[in-house]
Amino acid sequence: MEDLINEEFSEEFSILGEEEIRDGKKQICFKGIFSEADKVNRNRRVYPKAILREAFEEAWKTAQTSGQPIYGELEHSQDAKCHLERIAVTFPELTWNEEKGQIVGKAVPTLTEAGRTVEGLAKSGFKICFSTRCSGKV
Repeated sequence: MEDLINEEFSEEFSILGEEEIRDGKKQICFKGIFSEADKVNRNRRVYPKAILREAFEEAWKTAQTSGQPIYGELEHSQDAKCHLERIAVTFPELTWNEEKGQIVGKAVPTLTEAGRTVEGLAKSGFKICFSTRCSGKV
């Protein structure tokens, strides 16, 4: 059985929402750095650039092959399973910045209860923090 690895970022990785027009409607989105290599995170872990790049490329390839977006859940789960009722954002834009070892892009709340929660919190002035999740051994 694989162990769940959760990564939390410091304040510098909190991303303020901004509104943009999408399909003629105002929608909140989150733009910025979603993960960064070779830096100590709040869990006192450091993910080497090569490992983070490989994880990003695998996730992106899987998304492109399956036609499913890369998604984020509301809150950390205690297992490595997808919980559909917790899906809160999708990432329509993600890129790997080789020079800086960063995953950067844009997250958009989903039309689910969890997505509405994220959007409501952002519109109420809360910073939204993003965290990576993977499974493996440490």
